Amino acid sequence: MKTVRKITVVFLIAICSSITLCLKAQDPSFSQPMNNPLLLNPSMMGMNNSFRAILNYRNQWMDIDEGFNTGSFSLVLPVFLKKDMWRLEEGRNRLDFGINTTGDKAGAFTRLNASLSIGYGLYISDYSFLHSSINIGYIQNSIDAGSLIFDDQYQWGSYNAGNPSAESIPNLKASAPDAGFGLLWYYKNANKKVNAFAGISGYHLNQPNLAYHSGVEVLPSRFSVQAGLKIKGDEKLDLNPTVIYTTQGPYKQLMIGLTADYNIGTKSKLIVGSWYKANDAIVLLAGYDHELFSLNYSYDFGNSLVSRDIYGLMTHEITIAYKMRSKF
Repeated sequence: MKTVRKITVVFLIAICSSITLCLKAQDPSFSQPMNNPLLLNPSMMGMNNSFRAILNYRNQWMDIDEGFNTGSFSLVLPVFLKKDMWRLEEGRNRLDFGINTTGDKAGAFTRLNASLSIGYGLYISDYSFLHSSINIGYIQNSIDAGSLIFDDQYQWGSYNAGNPSAESIPNLKASAPDAGFGLLWYYKNANKKVNAFAGISGYHLNQPNLAYHSGVEVLPSRFSVQAGLKIKGDEKLDLNPTVIYTTQGPYKQLMIGLTADYNIGTKSKLIVGSWYKANDAIVLLAGYDHELFSLNYSYDFGNSLVSRDIYGLMTHEITIAYKMRSKF
């Protein structure tokens, strides 16, 4: 009996590893990508002059075993290399430092990712710069055996988490270092009607091995290209069209977004918009942005094959950010 049970445990561990590889073979996809710069392209740190603390929470498919829960926290700090030039230099002649911690949970499976980004803005002209960055981090995948359910925990047709189980599966962990990069060209001229950016980023360049047992189970590299405009209307309304294309292993995603900023004075604005995530969802977004803080909420209306077959696959995402003008 002990031999049979041992074989069963090993078999379950192998199944858990395979399931984790399928679930975790790609990074979480946010519906507010521009509010998560360190997870989209670390060089986007250079598009803003402020120190920022950004908190993001995403709950996807909550009606299915509490769904997929993702939380992200970022700190971004620009450091200007010329004294007292922070008002004029914008993204040029500066270093940027960013720290991000992201936790992604699906049932018993959890991924934690901590990373440090360092970037530099290179002067090209009075109105444009090229920003480059590196991203180094550490990833840990884990399985919480206490969250697993076994047949012998059902008694008289009813499940109770307090019922003992004869199965004994250890908590499993796998971790590895991580590496990435970002490049971004940015054009900004306050006297013109159009600002523009274009960038490319790569994550998991070393393809971290996250196998729980002997063997190789790599996390595929993720590459993304981004381009966008800010079209300035009158003093009240600005439009922001954006296109993002991402590939990670067999997974590919095209995102097309359009947001509108309604300026309230010079210090705040209302934001409304939408993102189209091809073969995935249509996203509606609303938010408020002040020079000291911002709050954004989005909701995904799924249009994937899965969401068409299963009712109630709701997805909510909220981002809160604190901003302070950097004078370093």
